[in-house]
Amino acid sequence: MPMAVRLEEEVMLGAFIALTAGWLVVIAVLVLDMARIRRLGGAGRRWQGAGILLSTSGIMISSWAALRGWPPDGLRRIHPVTLVFVLAGIVILIAGLGIQARSSHGSSQN
Repeated sequence: MPMAVRLEEEVMLGAFIALTAGWLVVIAVLVLDMARIRRLGGAGRRWQGAGILLSTSGIMISSWAALRGWPPDGLRRIHPVTLVFVLAGIVILIAGLGIQARSSHGSSQN
């Protein structure tokens, strides 16, 4: 195996581990918020967290398949599914930003 290919795989694995760690942090914060142990600061933040979680889940699925060496045909089949996860997550994230902006705008008016 050429050195450049091995380095690329190591970089991909490192990025995947970092993404997984971030995903675990987001899910832990959301669980703590839902259990009312640690509050995030409102519904907007929960929506943002859910959007980030959904988007990174789609990216992680694709990354895991690529790291496992799936054949190109298998990757082509999974990409449309993961794209739906990523786009839905972005929409939910933007909705959360709107909810947060509306709630902060409403509280500044009072």
